[in-house]
Amino acid sequence: MVPDYRVYLTHREKVLCDRCGKDVHKGNLIALYGGEGAHCMTCAGMDDLVILPSGDPALTRRAAKLSSRKFPLFEFVRSIKMSSRKGTLVEPEALKLAQKQCAEDAEKRLLKQERAAEKRKVQEAKYRKDFAVAVLKQYPGCPEKNAHAIAAHACEKYSGRVGRAAFAKEMDPEAIRLAVRAHIRHAFTKYDELLAEMGPSKESRRIARHEISDDLDTVEQKWANG
Repeated sequence: MVPDYRVYLTHREKVLCDRCGKDVHKGNLIALYGGEGAHCMTCAGMDDLVILPSGDPALTRRAAKLSSRKFPLFEFVRSIKMSSRKGTLVEPEALKLAQKQCAEDAEKRLLKQERAAEKRKVQEAKYRKDFAVAVLKQYPGCPEKNAHAIAAHACEKYSGRVGRAAFAKEMDPEAIRLAVRAHIRHAFTKYDELLAEMGPSKESRRIARHEISDDLDTVEQKWANG
């Protein structure tokens, strides 16, 4: 049975192998296994394996499937005090075969990716349109151009804004309300001007929100009443 090793790129200047005493210098590989300490690649039985860097999911998936021995490769990142995945150790024959397979169907996979990207593009456009419709339904007095601007901003992919939340995708009234109020805050009040004067601190945002709350409520109420 192959031990469940975790392999790392060493970040220390030098680590000693707990089996043979060999120096493993910074930037080289070290294998950790349970309470048995650190092992060099030879003592871990991995000196014949090659590194497949992260970044190509199809190649990684195929190489891992073809390799009878495979180990994830990590690097400890001091700035965040966490381990980051750097790739996978696989058998060289498995990597060569996986590369051959990927080359043979590269065009087919590219076409599939392009079709998937186009499908996602259509889905995103429909979602933004549906969100704008939901805004107009909840706020009949909202100008149509503003409704579409609200949807485009709130639903921007990877933005982390309210429109990307699960409850927003269900057109939850609270998600619509939050998106509308955010738009009004920036487009119809002096919120941004106040922040420019006071600075972008948490306390400044609190003060600015308090200062413009009446103006924001007035516009929201007007839109809600049609």
